[in-house]
Amino acid sequence: MNRLGLLLILFLLISPLLSLALPTTSANFSVTAQWEVTPPYNIAPGETLVPAQVTLTYNGEFTLYNVIIKPYNFPAISPFTSNTTYEISKIEPGQQLSLVFLVNISPSIPLGVYNFYISIYNSSIVFPDCVVSAQLPVLGYVNLYATAQTSGILFPGERDVPIDITIYDTGSVSATDVTLFLNSSYPIQFVTKEVKVPEISTTTPTTVQVLANVYSNATVGTYQLKLTALVFGTLYKSLNVSVSINSNQTVEGKLLNPSVIDNIGSYQDNVPINLQLEYIGPVEINSYSIIITLPQGFTNESGGDEIIINGGSVQPNEIIPLTFSVNTKNINLTSYTFPIKIIWNAVEGEGETVSVVQYTSFTLIAMGNNEIQITPLTSILYSNSINNVTILLTNQGSGNIYNVTLSVSSPQASVLSYKTQIPEIKAGQSVAIPIELFVPETLQGNSLSITISLNYLNSVYEESQYSQELGFYVASKNYVPILISLNPPILSPGEFQSAQLILQNTLNTTLYNVSISLSSQGIYLNNTVFEIHTISPHRNYTVPIELFSSSPGTYTLTVSVSYFDSLVQNSEELNIPIYFSQLNAPSVPILLRLNYTVLTSDILQNAKLLITNTLNEPIYNITISLSPQGEIYVNNTIITIPELKPLETLSIPIQVYVGTTGIVSISSSMSYYISGQQKESEELINSLAAGSIDLVVTSVTTLNLGTIVSVTGTIYNFGTGSANGLIVIAEPTRGLEVVGQNTYYVGNLGPDTSSTFTFAFRILNVTAFNRTAFNGFSDPFSFTRNFANFTGRVFLVPIEFVYTNDIGQVIHTYSNITIHVTNSSETFTFHSTNTHGKFFTFIGILIVVVIVIVIVVLLLRRRRKE
Repeated sequence: MNRLGLLLILFLLISPLLSLALPTTSANFSVTAQWEVTPPYNIAPGETLVPAQVTLTYNGEFTLYNVIIKPYNFPAISPFTSNTTYEISKIEPGQQLSLVFLVNISPSIPLGVYNFYISIYNSSIVFPDCVVSAQLPVLGYVNLYATAQTSGILFPGERDVPIDITIYDTGSVSATDVTLFLNSSYPIQFVTKEVKVPEISTTTPTTVQVLANVYSNATVGTYQLKLTALVFGTLYKSLNVSVSINSNQTVEGKLLNPSVIDNIGSYQDNVPINLQLEYIGPVEINSYSIIITLPQGFTNESGGDEIIINGGSVQPNEIIPLTFSVNTKNINLTSYTFPIKIIWNAVEGEGETVSVVQYTSFTLIAMGNNEIQITPLTSILYSNSINNVTILLTNQGSGNIYNVTLSVSSPQASVLSYKTQIPEIKAGQSVAIPIELFVPETLQGNSLSITISLNYLNSVYEESQYSQELGFYVASKNYVPILISLNPPILSPGEFQSAQLILQNTLNTTLYNVSISLSSQGIYLNNTVFEIHTISPHRNYTVPIELFSSSPGTYTLTVSVSYFDSLVQNSEELNIPIYFSQLNAPSVPILLRLNYTVLTSDILQNAKLLITNTLNEPIYNITISLSPQGEIYVNNTIITIPELKPLETLSIPIQVYVGTTGIVSISSSMSYYISGQQKESEELINSLAAGSIDLVVTSVTTLNLGTIVSVTGTIYNFGTGSANGLIVIAEPTRGLEVVGQNTYYVGNLGPDTSSTFTFAFRILNVTAFNRTAFNGFSDPFSFTRNFANFTGRVFLVPIEFVYTNDIGQVIHTYSNITIHVTNSSETFTFHSTNTHGKFFTFIGILIVVVIVIVIVVLLLRRRRKE
């Protein structure tokens, strides 16, 4: 019994310790890591003492005690000292630990993402050691080059000459802990052998001054000196600098026009450039060679990247004309620097020819060319009325135009108002110009023309003029009964595409015998004629069509419609924009798309880039480079993702600005790893952009004519886009009846423009207070508080706006107008007030009658008792 008792006591003592050793696998821990550097930057191979912040999460079920956490000494990412440990006395389930380790990055590893390993074990009661790893990116790099500059001319035999060595870092990471070793090399003997440089920034070069001696037997010429830089204390970089040994003669030239402004743009051939080089040396030059290096986007006539000009003898102060031609590819409108290397071949000493190399450059400012197009957004006008016509001024060139002055005239109609000044129209930008035009009744059924004349400064600030005549058709009606749109908004070229032509009857009457005729330039249609028996009021009718286009672009579908309305045949013609753009195929490994099908132009919009792995296997080390096409801006153009799981979709927030309407595209280049192999692909992210439309009723006036109320409202478009074919519909409301049509055609309402609409209502005999008739006041007391001095009625009338936006979509928005109708002694009185007065009078009389009856009954009872 004693032995059994001892065993029992021993088991009770060690059983809690055994429970501590249960969570022994690495599955009980999850870990993430990031570089803790300020400001954030990419870590480069060779860097030392880099802080790595590790977040360790314990996912086990039991509390751990006396835990030791220690980093592994791994070749790629190793701890600064192997003694770096964390001792944690207690870890609860679900607890997170934030740990910081100083690590060194191996200088010999390539760029990529590496695992940082951490060991977790117990110091007293041993449980199986577990190792977890977190990924850390090593994507930075250092790229150094140096130049040497002396304060004057170097002569053979000079001593203690100061030389300024400027070191540039064109990499992605600043170089720190740099040691510059200067080894003597003919014809220079460095006095300074070693220079310590704490940091070389990627944004600002670092200049150090060293002393050197010139060999007495040095000859005139330019020499390359090899230097060595030790970066991060571990990484060696070779640098070369040039030093020229000259005589006491100055051999150089200067450009008389180092800056050239030209209306050069993308994809132009044989663009002439004229420079003048003046030789300012005192000695004659036997010959010279000029090598002009062309920046990216420019080529010579044969497609090369250099222009070489050779010449003979040159006298002092002689001007050398440099005339050559370049071709352009896809270039931005900015300034470009063209480096120039000049080799002067001069006679020195006793007839010896020496070569003196000079470096200079000139700047070409590409301003772009101009091509103006004027497009009306409607082709139909209406007689005996004021028409709001919107035209688009589009700069289709590659350069901006400035100080645009407009002049609008018409020999047949009266031009009432238009925008006369535009400060700037950027390349590819379209500016909407609203024009108020009164068309006389005599032009009904005829054509009308207006002339648009422009005076402006072109891209190189030269005065220019442009004039264009626009033609319109004057219809016989002042409303458009049918609105037409196309769905879907974007189609793919190269194959037959199914689409729906949607016709919407905006009237209160049925349209009969509707005939549709379709035509378009550049698009094949499977059927061009359709017959529809009827279209009911405020109903849609869908016509299925098939379209084909061989190339992407923006096309126009002309829809001619004839119909019978109240036994009268009418017709209209509308132009519908159609967008053909290459869509991403679903078979690509990584599918990119925006979360908005239609973007809003002229505002900085918060969007999301959706990145989807379409495969059933993971994709690693993904780098996505975005290149917006045309007038579109994206704030984040480089996106790196360590891993995309199978069929996973990531959402990356980005900001997008679109300065135009229609198709907008973003090109993307991607590199990634699939099954250990590096792949590359390109995609085109397509979307549509339309201007914002914000319709607000700014004022309402009423005219009380007996029981008829005429209401006129002013509608203002505070958006950046145009509401085309705008129709205002007054919805029925209690207490009012629409007289005549409940639709009013406004026309095209451009940005920052206003127009009016008018409806007539008949006042019905409604006496009860209600939320609709009294603008949301459900009780008489609330109504009285808000309209204490108002004697009349307040009606809330729902209003619907129907229009098409810049890309041809039919849009429905809603608002309301408040109508205040005053009392009129000739027509009606305020029934609500009179009804309540009669009600209280009736109650008073009833109370008096009851009191009289009670008194009579009491008197009769008293008489009986007597």
